[in-house]
Amino acid sequence: MKAQPTPQTQALILLFKTMPEKTQKEFTEWIVEHPRTWENSTEQEDSDFWLASSYDALEELWGDPAEDIWDEIYKKHKADGRLQAI
Repeated sequence: MKAQPTPQTQALILLFKTMPEKTQKEFTEWIVEHPRTWENSTEQEDSDFWLASSYDALEELWGDPAEDIWDEIYKKHKADGRLQAI
């Protein structure tokens, strides 16, 4: 029996797959070159890394008309009361 990845792992894999190819390559190179960097990094360094790494992917998604369906899903879930307050 094969172990199932955790929801967090699945989410990270999904996020990685949505990144532009260049961002995926940069992210992979960073992980290989700095396998333990995050253990000693500050919260600000973590935030800066993820912001820089995710900008291209998020910009690409937000600018893609095919992704507008998520706006409708969000509105439906909000109206149904299924979204938690942040």
